[in-house]
This record gives sequence, structure tokens and C-alpha cells, in this order.
Amino acid sequence: MAELQELGRAIAPLLPGAWRYNAIKSKDGNFNEWGSRAILTNDSIRGQGIGIGPYWNKHRFLKIGGLLPGDDWGRSQFTIGVSANRTPEAITGDIKRRLLNEYAAEWMKTQEEYFKQQKEADAWREKVELLDNIIPIYDGYSYHHEKLKRRGRFRFKYGFGNVYSEDFTKLELDLSFNQLVRVMVLLAKMEPD
Repeated sequence: MAELQELGRAIAPLLPGAWRYNAIKSKDGNFNEWGSRAILTNDSIRGQGIGIGPYWNKHRFLKIGGLLPGDDWGRSQFTIGVSANRTPEAITGDIKRRLLNEYAAEWMKTQEEYFKQQKEADAWREKVELLDNIIPIYDGYSYHHEKLKRRGRFRFKYGFGNVYSEDFTKLELDLSFNQLVRVMVLLAKMEPD
């Protein structure tokens, strides 16, 4: 682990841009020689990062890959392998030549998708909050209310309402026949969106 730390500190200033060594991260909380990565972050482009860690099945070999938006472990499809016996300068040269250009293009595409998903998630949360504010907690369901709310599901007097996405919701109603007829008539009179 100390080797990864030293290597990260040596490589970061040699990369183009404002790269710096950030931390050692562990996927499972166990900081051992196989489950840890040195994380480099690019201060000139928020969110860009590179993970450097050992290949689990190749002794003295490093796996170096880009970190994508919303990802702190390195699921970039662009990774390279280099010998851990090489100098930091030689490893930096490999990163520049074999990784950075492809990673930068993938990072931009992934960032756009990530922000789109964040926008959709924010719109979903707004709809869930709106329902939470107008639908009273049904008797006997206050304990489960927050758990259901996190999934976009609400229990109310006549059944359940679900918010799946910005454009898709579902009602599960427990109605008498007369109530069903009134709901169907009301829905028939509604203007389409």
C-alpha cells in the first residue's frame, strides 16, 4: 500500500493538467495489497480521476484505469497494464500515450449521461416530494412511510400510488364498484397531457 501511495505521488505531477494524488481507496474496506487503489484526481476537470492498483492475478503488474462520473472505483472500459518494476516516469509515459485520450473522450460521454440521469432523478424526487406533501400518511402506515417514499410508493386511503419515472406512474386502487365508476368517468373527462 505504501508503494501505491508513493507511486501515486510521483506520477500525478508528471501528468498534463492539474493532477494530484488524492487517497488510497479500498473496494471492500480492507486495505490490503489486492483490494486497494491509489486515486489521482484532476483539479482542472472536476470529477476526473485515475485509479492505480495491482492486477489480482499478475504479480508485480499494475492496472491503471480512468474513474467515471458517479464512480469511485474505475469502471472505465479503457484500462492499461504496466509492470510495477518500471519507473514513475515510464509509467506516466504509458498513461499519456495509451490511456488519457481514450479516457477523456469516454469521460465526456459518461459525464453527459450522468448529468442526464441526475436530472431525471431530481425530477422524480420532486414528484415524490409533491405527493408526500399532499397525501396524508395513512393510518397505521407511518412506520413504513419513509421506506415506501424512498421507492416512490405511497399508501393512501384507497390503495397505493407509485412514481416510477417522470412520465410513468401507477395506481393500485381498492374501490367499491360505485367508486370505480366515478374514477373511470373522471379519467374519461380528463384532457390528455
